Amino acid sequence: MSISKNFLFRIGGDETTFNLEHRIFNVSCFMITIFGIIGGIGNYFSGLHMMTVWLSLIGVLISGYLFYLARIKEVFTTVVVFIYLTATFFVLGLMFFFNGGTQGTILNLIIMFLNIFLLIVPSAYQYFFGAILYATLFLLIALEFVFPKWIIPYNSTSEMLMDHVLTMFYTVLFTTVIIVLFRKKHLEDRHKILLQNESLMFLNQQINSQKNELEEKTKQLQLSIEITNERNKYIETLLKELNHRVKNNLQLVSSLLQKQANLSIEKSAKAALLDTKNRLLSLILLHQRLYGNENTTRIFIPKYLKELSEAILISYSNLGEENIVYDIDDVWLDVEVAISIGLIANELITNSFKHAFNSISEPKLFVSFKKDKANLILNIKDNGIGMKEKSEVSTFGMELIGLLTKQVKGKLEKESDKNNGCSITLTFIGTRD
Repeated sequence: MSISKNFLFRIGGDETTFNLEHRIFNVSCFMITIFGIIGGIGNYFSGLHMMTVWLSLIGVLISGYLFYLARIKEVFTTVVVFIYLTATFFVLGLMFFFNGGTQGTILNLIIMFLNIFLLIVPSAYQYFFGAILYATLFLLIALEFVFPKWIIPYNSTSEMLMDHVLTMFYTVLFTTVIIVLFRKKHLEDRHKILLQNESLMFLNQQINSQKNELEEKTKQLQLSIEITNERNKYIETLLKELNHRVKNNLQLVSSLLQKQANLSIEKSAKAALLDTKNRLLSLILLHQRLYGNENTTRIFIPKYLKELSEAILISYSNLGEENIVYDIDDVWLDVEVAISIGLIANELITNSFKHAFNSISEPKLFVSFKKDKANLILNIKDNGIGMKEKSEVSTFGMELIGLLTKQVKGKLEKESDKNNGCSITLTFIGTRD
């Protein structure tokens, strides 16, 4: 078995270089070449007409060259197959008349080649090549019927018997080799397909298993999300309620401070109580916004600063809202940072209303909060009388601003001019959108 496999490999070629049709063509050319040699020698010694010997030699030359072209040069096209078909049936067609006609072996050879060529040619040309083969058979039979004298019969029965035995041996051998080669390829392809089907079935089982696991995990995840959402809603409700209560408590403390300030006789004590009450104002407004917004951990700065400025305006002056100019970007701050910024803004705005606008005909307060790349910039500016070297602002208030500035890791800059007013700028990096 290994010898036959090695033979087919040597003659037909390896599967990586030659496809099945190419290998069958290579084996066919080689077998016809060998048969032409054996048949020519057999025809010569059997006493058949010499034209059969010469035609066998021509067939050997054509088959040998095509074997060299296809096997060695690796040339295999439809044109090559067509040339081989034409040459084969031209030689066999001539040999038909010198080899006993229908009593000879040529028709058997043509039928054998019909089956072989149908395996070689592309499927698009199979009907075309089949039609040529059948037309050749019918043409030869018709010519023998119309021109019987063209047929050269066998010289003897033994000569005819020898020719039939030799042809039968060759056709059986040739057909067996081709069938074995074709069946081997068919079994290999079938085995590959079965292995691929098994692999696909196994892969499909894995996919189904993973799909079921994924569906189960998805259900668990959805359940976890629902539980988490419920917890978040509960926590948000608690935070809102907490902010509401903190705001109420701060308002209560603020009312007590206001009442105490009203009862105080000393101006300094009364001013200190009012300043403390207004410091609570920034915290009250902050918790009020937390309670009223869906976001319970962040503050929208534009609305917060406007509410804070207007509340301080009412507490310390008779000015209107038109006296405040805003330039505030849309920024959200975390509660911890917003508390510090609110207290700082409260001190600066309070100082402006308390000290800056004495004898100013058209007072203006400018409140700005801007984004500049990674920095946030709070600027409180007025067109008042400016700050004196020893500020009239409460020492505690300035210390509070300094502590809060350090807390937010910011930088405080002051500019003061009795003609242009006072401008204080806080620059810091804060968590924001």
